[in-house]
Amino acid sequence: MSDYEPLCSGFKTCTHCTKEKHILCFAVNKKALDGCHSWCRRCQSDRQQVTNRANAFERKTATARGGQSRAAVREVNQHLRDALQTIEGVGQ
Repeated sequence: MSDYEPLCSGFKTCTHCTKEKHILCFAVNKKALDGCHSWCRRCQSDRQQVTNRANAFERKTATARGGQSRAAVREVNQHLRDALQTIEGVGQ
């Protein structure tokens, strides 16, 4: 932890959960006017867990696709469909 002290003291309201909490429940943010984040540590932690789960799912599905993005897979599939239609059209 740094030696930086928040400008405000006492209590602050979290803008996410709208609960009034002690200033120590907020992470330091030197860019904020009061020196603290607007979300409490709990709300930030919950948000980060959701983000991590979503990223883990995306990594898992990307691995299943051989590392290709969904857009790349769609593009390859469309190219294969077009090629198949061309071949079917030539045989008639």
